[in-house]
Amino acid sequence: MAPLYRKKIAVISNPVSGNEVKRRILYPVIEELKNKGIEIEHFVSERPNGAGEFVSTIINSKFDAVAVAGGDGTICEVANALIGSNIPMALIPTGTINLLAKELGLTRDAEDLAKTIAKGPVRQIFPCYAGNRLFLVLASVGFDANVVNDVSLSLKYKLGLWAYVLSFITRWLTSPCSPMEIEINGEERTVSGIVVANGRYYAGPFYIVKNASVFVPNFHLCLFSGTSRWSLLTLFATIVLGKANVLHKLEVILSSSLTVVGPPGLPVQVDGDVVGRTPITITRSEENLHLIVPV
Repeated sequence: MAPLYRKKIAVISNPVSGNEVKRRILYPVIEELKNKGIEIEHFVSERPNGAGEFVSTIINSKFDAVAVAGGDGTICEVANALIGSNIPMALIPTGTINLLAKELGLTRDAEDLAKTIAKGPVRQIFPCYAGNRLFLVLASVGFDANVVNDVSLSLKYKLGLWAYVLSFITRWLTSPCSPMEIEINGEERTVSGIVVANGRYYAGPFYIVKNASVFVPNFHLCLFSGTSRWSLLTLFATIVLGKANVLHKLEVILSSSLTVVGPPGLPVQVDGDVVGRTPITITRSEENLHLIVPV
């Protein structure tokens, strides 16, 4: 008979993720887990890209699961190190947006989160790679990635989601769109922006492709051909209204690979962090990630 709860769980947290209000959920979740008799070891990431460095220790110490407290960037760091192992990952959403947590339907209730971490079922999800960097929900090149690239960490910590709104307005007024060359299945195309939707959600509660899911093996490639400020504004207005599928300047293709050929040096963002520059190839991972989901 399977045990009622997992016995030993590692918690990896980013102490500067999100804001103070969102981070308050962490210790109540840990207490709920301890109250269930679960052994908890807490690892605190003190610097950028530090969260994934704990994973080798965790794998060697025979933990039953890893719970990640942070935003999508911290979750991706851990996933990059954890993929290929049999240890499942759970989420404690304390970040600015937390796209993957929204994908799973997680709440911010400590008791519900602890219940999921302690005994939730494990499902396989299908990550992707932008170059050698794994991502779980979203990647983009073009206006969207430029907006993310323009947001400094200090501004993000001070303003949260509003830092992206400010960056959006500034970028829209100054340099909205420029053409780029991409290659899909050997065919070359010219577009002004791309979004790789490996999951449903985009920029918080919005979506471009309603039926996209991390639980299916292909991603949706969203190609934007508009070049004017007004076409760009129309795109984001339809996304907010949930009507992006009717926009004639937006083409959606089911795919498993693409290459952004150029121009060189464009920022590439994945799950809210800029991780590289063009040219870059985006592909689905050959390995799956084990994820603990709500009961």
